[in-house]
Amino acid sequence: MPLSAVLLLTACSEAETDETDAGPPAPRVTVMESELQPVEDLERSLGRLRARADTTISAEVEGRLIEIRVSEGDEVELGEELAVIDPLDFELQLSQARAEIGQLTAEIETKEAEVDRQRQLREGGHVPEAVMQQTESDLVALEQSLIMARARLASSQLNRDRSTILAPFAGRIDARYVSEGEYMSAGQEMFRIVRGDRLEVEMRFPERLSDRLEVGQAVRLYGNGADEATVESEISALLPTVGQDSRAIVALAELSNPGDWRPGGSVHAEVVLELRESVVVPGQAVVLRPDGDVVYVEEEGVAVETPVVLGRRTASWVELREGVEPGQRVIIDGAGFLADGVAVEAQPASDDQLPDPNGSGGEPPDAAESES
Repeated sequence: MPLSAVLLLTACSEAETDETDAGPPAPRVTVMESELQPVEDLERSLGRLRARADTTISAEVEGRLIEIRVSEGDEVELGEELAVIDPLDFELQLSQARAEIGQLTAEIETKEAEVDRQRQLREGGHVPEAVMQQTESDLVALEQSLIMARARLASSQLNRDRSTILAPFAGRIDARYVSEGEYMSAGQEMFRIVRGDRLEVEMRFPERLSDRLEVGQAVRLYGNGADEATVESEISALLPTVGQDSRAIVALAELSNPGDWRPGGSVHAEVVLELRESVVVPGQAVVLRPDGDVVYVEEEGVAVETPVVLGRRTASWVELREGVEPGQRVIIDGAGFLADGVAVEAQPASDDQLPDPNGSGGEPPDAAESES
């Protein structure tokens, strides 16, 4: 074999050996620089709405119900007329009281003149003392009768005014219990009215949270159906007893109606039990290994397997309670195919790959979530 051919074959063999020793190219991965972010520790519940003002209106006087001016579901204003009980009897009582007052007033004027005349005659000794005392006593009796007559007039006036049933506040007629033509008794229930602009939500939580729930904790409420408004509130009260059947703790929160929320309806509620700062990474950065959860941290082009302790978890991101410090470069895409010590080619993650745990008030209320 010519020497040139031998040299050529030797050179080719050395080149193939160099390529084999170099191995496959390092996998490309995306990395993010870890930093502390505010994370909310949430507890969720299905809240039940109820009216802050919920009143049953009853008849205050007796009489025939001659007119009903509202129906169930009607919106009413403060002082709006709801129904009318026949006021005729009260009008007659008013007339009698006015006539009695007029008569007594005239009698008092006459008696006062008589007392003045007898006092003058008494000075001359022309009227006995007993006669004068009787006249003065009669005057006092008439004045007392006038006071009582005026009280009867005020009572009749009040009864006549009460014969017109008025709305005690602006709200919605929730129920009507009477019909026109009925004879009403004092105290008989007529309407149920609820105030829709101020609501209260009742939320039930597991008994295990008894030492974590507090008055003043932030609450977010999410509407159902067509009105999907979100309302910020806070716990206003914690009921002192645990439910006998549900073993649940009941928390209450007050709110202004954001639109068409109605008493008796339901809303999704979440309470912020704790606000803390933690490292947060996308879910694909966490890998389950036989010894537990790990992430891979890129250090000088090498993937370093790092055990972590997880906290809050959602469908898109995971909180790292322990294991990763701020400033470390956590591998996101490709983490599931790595092993400790593997060389990697890192490139920065895009903005849409970075987690945002509280960018819009937290995850939607139906998002998957757990605590590790």
